[in-house]
Amino acid sequence: MACVGSTGQGLVLELSEDGIIANIRSLQLPEWMGESVDFTGIDKVDFRCKKPGNIAEPGEIVAEVFLDGTKLGPEGVTMWLMQTATITFPITNNGNTTEATLSGSGFIRAFGFGSASVNEPMVATITFAYDGETGPLVTPEAIGTP
Repeated sequence: MACVGSTGQGLVLELSEDGIIANIRSLQLPEWMGESVDFTGIDKVDFRCKKPGNIAEPGEIVAEVFLDGTKLGPEGVTMWLMQTATITFPITNNGNTTEATLSGSGFIRAFGFGSASVNEPMVATITFAYDGETGPLVTPEAIGTP
């Protein structure tokens, strides 16, 4: 069996209104989590009775990017504007033809300028919150011949 996997090198984050967010240092992908509904009756004496809820939290993307005064900051990204975030992953399997994507609508809810230190790159943090209206939707790689 071939070794399949990815380091994230070559990953691209694009916002429909703000364009490609370049020079990503790290990217925290969303965690989808749903609620459990407690149906425990008063007659239970050992464990609670739970069932899955119907709605999941769509999550957030947190991107740590190298600070570029020409692209980032209040003029470079648009806070609270509804837009689509699309993450394009590098192809993990030789022979596949199309990259996997994660895409959904939402808004930038936070922009942090980070800190500045001697001999350290300046980084900013962008937090994009999915709104659950469109996606987030995962599209897998187009499978080719390995």
